[in-house]
Amino acid sequence: MNLILGLTLKRSARLSDPLLARHAARYWNLSLHAADYARTLARMLELIAAVYQLGGGVYSREILAMNLAGQLSRLRPSEGLEKIASSKTARLLKLGLPELSRLRKVDQEALAREEAERLVAETAESGPEVAPIAPASGGDGEEKPL
Repeated sequence: MNLILGLTLKRSARLSDPLLARHAARYWNLSLHAADYARTLARMLELIAAVYQLGGGVYSREILAMNLAGQLSRLRPSEGLEKIASSKTARLLKLGLPELSRLRKVDQEALAREEAERLVAETAESGPEVAPIAPASGGDGEEKPL
């Protein structure tokens, strides 16, 4: 988090370490997605408040909306919305799968990257297939030392 805050304060900062740059870029993108979802959900709050009264709750609608925005931003492009739709936050906001589906924006490039990473991981996991080497044996059935 300190890395992101430092980069935010110094707009022209560049990271020379590729691992740190990739890490910072990932969290920067997560924060952009969370902010985008939060903006969209904030616009929906007046509609939600007008249609449903959420009285008596411990959490404000704003906090619930921010929590839901965070959940949506952490969701991988290939993952479904069913788990979030059944979460306490979505239930308290009275948002079901249809509303979350209309709200969600899937980055097609991120989806393609995730699929490529999955294929690479599956290939690496299965490993190269190597045929076993038959032991060297003489005509009499005894093994010869190599």
